[in-house]
Amino acid sequence: MVQVKRESKVVSRKSLERLPTGIVGLDEVLKGGLIAKRAYLLHGNPGSGKTMLGLHFLMTGAKRGDKALYITMGETEQQIWENATAVGFDLTGIKFLDLAPSPDFFAQLQSYDIFSPADVEREPTTERITSEVEKIKPIRIFIDAMTHFRYLSSDDLQFRRQTHSFLRFLTDSDATVFVYLGIQRSATG
Repeated sequence: MVQVKRESKVVSRKSLERLPTGIVGLDEVLKGGLIAKRAYLLHGNPGSGKTMLGLHFLMTGAKRGDKALYITMGETEQQIWENATAVGFDLTGIKFLDLAPSPDFFAQLQSYDIFSPADVEREPTTERITSEVEKIKPIRIFIDAMTHFRYLSSDDLQFRRQTHSFLRFLTDSDATVFVYLGIQRSATG
């Protein structure tokens, strides 16, 4: 049996709580599911199934009575429901925090002449997320997509620090987190 030493306690592999993903073969490989209160990165090309995996994870939790939260910064909640319904998914019991930009953002040509978007938008976005997490106290969270947070940071180092701090906030709040990291394309292709 593999043992991991953590904070001067010996924790056996069998004693770690696991949350099933709802995908039988994956849960079998993972010996029952994901280790609870950890963050997991989903990375891949468009159409590779990241959102489907995240939805399975949340739906499985909702069916078990776990509080589940979907944080979206791209597609709207309505679009997610429509897409899920089209493939036969039932999202009942999943809470949504829709941070997708409204049509007004484009129509009003919102731009920042003096401050960067990171300076203006980071704090309200952070407050909405922390408020929702503290209110709901979710056990399962799916974030679509973490790359949007990059634009709320002034540089790569700040993004890394904010991301680690954010994920630590979520896992310290007893959540197991799936983070979808969209693919960033370089300026050259």
